[in-house]
Amino acid sequence: MKTLVVNGHAIKTEILARLKEEVRECQIKPVLAVIFVGKDEASKVYINEKKMAAEEVGAKVRVYHFPETVSETELISIIHTLSHDQEISGILVQLPLPKNLRTEVILRNIPLEKDVDHLRVLPNPHTAVAEAVLEVLDRFQVSLEGQKIVVVGKGLLGGQSIALALKEGGGKPILLDGREKDLSSYTKEADVLITSTGVRDLITGEMVKEEVVIVDIGTTAYKEGDWLKTRGDVNRQSVLPKARLFTPVPGGVGPITVAVLVQNLVRAAQEKKRA
Repeated sequence: MKTLVVNGHAIKTEILARLKEEVRECQIKPVLAVIFVGKDEASKVYINEKKMAAEEVGAKVRVYHFPETVSETELISIIHTLSHDQEISGILVQLPLPKNLRTEVILRNIPLEKDVDHLRVLPNPHTAVAEAVLEVLDRFQVSLEGQKIVVVGKGLLGGQSIALALKEGGGKPILLDGREKDLSSYTKEADVLITSTGVRDLITGEMVKEEVVIVDIGTTAYKEGDWLKTRGDVNRQSVLPKARLFTPVPGGVGPITVAVLVQNLVRAAQEKKRA
């Protein structure tokens, strides 16, 4: 059996090419405002990826960078200002925020029509990452009905939102914590395994069955010399011989999530023009 390794960059390129044409034909000028707090190196990388993707389709990106000492009141005030800026189509708060800031309070102040990441209320089946997971499953014709689906990781943005999206798509996922005492007893039975814990190499080959579909969206960033690298929840070397479909980290769901975000930005700009 040859494993299909999903090329997220190729899918992203395809989606962005379509969006670029839409922006040109609709004569819209999407503008994305990104709020970044602190100095997290991984966040800088992710913001740059989103910026390049948005600019590729003809959108503009404004990054608002604040020190970790910024208060909730100041951030909320900035969001309100951006909310009333008629040029701005979408607002994104780069996560994670420093621990002194309440993420749910900050996100709740983004107006619905400008919440391009769909993080205003969590869990949410329409977050960019949840929609990216569905994009992979739909694109490669992975059926959800009648399948044993296991989602590992109970984060609001990750596992919980993805589980809701899978339910809307006709699946009946089992949602587990990555620290589940007998985790492998569940993962060995899964036809579709989706993991989102941020625990490097949590899932190994002995924990999955033959011909399993594995969607890995867990990300652990680490330094190797001067380079910042990422690894997923799944030990690729041991799992790959058994999976029929596998999304790697990096290069799998991540690029597709960026494309979905840009798609949401373009949709918001289109809706604004119609209003």
